[in-house]
Amino acid sequence: MTINQDIIQPQLGALVDLYQLDATAIGSSVFYFTAATDNGANVSFGGQVYIPMPIEATGFQASSDGSLPRPKLQLSNVNKFLQPYLLSFRYFQGAKVTRIRTFDKYLDGHPSADSTQRLPDQIWYIDQMETMTKQTVVFSLVSPLDRPSVKLPARQILRDNGFPGAGFPYLT
Repeated sequence: MTINQDIIQPQLGALVDLYQLDATAIGSSVFYFTAATDNGANVSFGGQVYIPMPIEATGFQASSDGSLPRPKLQLSNVNKFLQPYLLSFRYFQGAKVTRIRTFDKYLDGHPSADSTQRLPDQIWYIDQMETMTKQTVVFSLVSPLDRPSVKLPARQILRDNGFPGAGFPYLT
């Protein structure tokens, strides 16, 4: 059974959110974490181990008014795991956050484990770190289209650049 078939079933399994924080573009590394545990153990999906930690992610839902969502990602800071990285790498501003969603039965170690069975990945970028306390770190996320340096179209459309009909009302 595929994840698309699972979604329409009356009895759903537990939906698991996995997060990849890719800070390689700013000189750091990739961090893998989740709010779930697999019967008290670390979660593994597609051969990658995700470290369980308290996470609260809000604001991912899209609205019909045309504005892009601006989600918030709140991570635990109790063990100070991210703090040295935050201070060294500009509070992860510009780091890529990928939200992977799948059902627990597709996690590694389960009979129907399959890393291809997942909902479409949601890709976000850290816009800024909003707060950092002894207990939590809160990041504000933006969509790839809402980043400050992104322009659409990505390149200028000229006749010489492979668009022979640009600037003409009709083609001959």
